[in-house]
Amino acid sequence: MPLHSMSGCLLARNTTPSHLARPARGWSLGPLLLLVAGVLGCAGAPVTPPAAASSTATASSTASLFAFHVSSWINLHQQLYFEAHPPKGLTVQHPEEDRWTPAERQAWDAAVTTYREHTPEGMFALLSDPTLLSMRWALESVPEDGSLAGRPGIDPTLAAALEQAMSPYRAHYWPEATREAHAWVAALEPQLRQYGQDIARELSEVYRVPWPAQPFSVQVSRHASRFGAYTLVDPTVITVSSHKLSNREEAPLETVFHEASHALVDPMMKALRAEFDRQGKTPSRTLWHALLFFTTGEVVRHHLGPGYVPYASANGLYARDPEWAAFEPVMRKAWTPYLEHQVDLQTALRDLVAGYVPASPGPRAPAP
Repeated sequence: MPLHSMSGCLLARNTTPSHLARPARGWSLGPLLLLVAGVLGCAGAPVTPPAAASSTATASSTASLFAFHVSSWINLHQQLYFEAHPPKGLTVQHPEEDRWTPAERQAWDAAVTTYREHTPEGMFALLSDPTLLSMRWALESVPEDGSLAGRPGIDPTLAAALEQAMSPYRAHYWPEATREAHAWVAALEPQLRQYGQDIARELSEVYRVPWPAQPFSVQVSRHASRFGAYTLVDPTVITVSSHKLSNREEAPLETVFHEASHALVDPMMKALRAEFDRQGKTPSRTLWHALLFFTTGEVVRHHLGPGYVPYASANGLYARDPEWAAFEPVMRKAWTPYLEHQVDLQTALRDLVAGYVPASPGPRAPAP
């Protein structure tokens, strides 16, 4: 990973091939895209997501911040993975059960079996398995009427399963999936038009990273991991569920900005870790992700009003993890003044780390 000087800053460019580049939904620090001299003394270069791909069935953009796409290939990929590895205790039900032909049922079941046998199970598999990472990036550029055969980055066995399942998928899943996805985007767009530019500007100021010149590509899918949304960076692609209940009502506005923040937060992660080192403390591996949730939630609440409950609080994320529960009041006391421009970044980081006390060991839920 070569380092290049940029006006006093150091920019680390990831030279890993794009189909093997790193995920970022917040579960590991990974290699940093931006290395900043001192403690965020200057901002890094803009993070540029890929341009909208031709694979999308339809596309919509709002204020140059996000480009929303609904791809049947990505929806099918997520559906097959979901059915191959359903959440524990869930019985998968297929739409229009009485209208499937025997040939459609056979093709679909065979594709699900292939995914079950050739993809790993686990909450973080979509963000960590090289084959699944490569598939997600590669499917971004597949046209709706395109073939998967021979496409770089797409596992041939999984490609065959996708093509085998596409006909029954389009017949029985796709009409409702695409209707739901477009309705989700249509409900979000008025809020993006009203608040989007201000939220993007404020998050860029908080993280000291310019918002990219090109809109973030957001694929809207019925399923998007167990968490309802996830982001890969280098290049940045966002996948968000239009079906998960926690992504309904006012939550989508925070969700898309939370996901986009994963492409902006690396310098802040480094600065936070440097402050922990300076004070001789060791944070839990996901503490920075709690800060990202808190930051996006508070910025969005500033615009939607005091009645808005940020995602982490509404969905019990702080309560699940003793470390996060202990850190929440510290963030509220030390980080809120920074968000409100009452203290500078160095002061906020110092107070944030000084107030952190590791929670007592005990059972905890998986990191969100």
